[in-house]
Amino acid sequence: MMDAIATTPEVLRLRCQTHALIRAEERGVDIDVGAVVRLEAAIERLRAAWEVPGVDRYWFPVRLPRQRCRVLYDARLRCVVTVVPAPRLG
Repeated sequence: MMDAIATTPEVLRLRCQTHALIRAEERGVDIDVGAVVRLEAAIERLRAAWEVPGVDRYWFPVRLPRQRCRVLYDARLRCVVTVVPAPRLG
């Protein structure tokens, strides 16, 4: 019974969001839960522009108030999986 509960889409989304926030903090990216939720909503609004059949995960460049980063988004679960600082050029 516990395994069935632990694998519902809602629980998996929550786990991904938690993972993304932990990784962002470890990597020095200043982002909070509200920003992740808003980011997921914005990505979903543009889904028709970026979705490719057969591909589940996508990297998106994002500009936060104090820095640029990249987010890994899972289209199947409809959530941010991880956040990393954008590579520095030059």
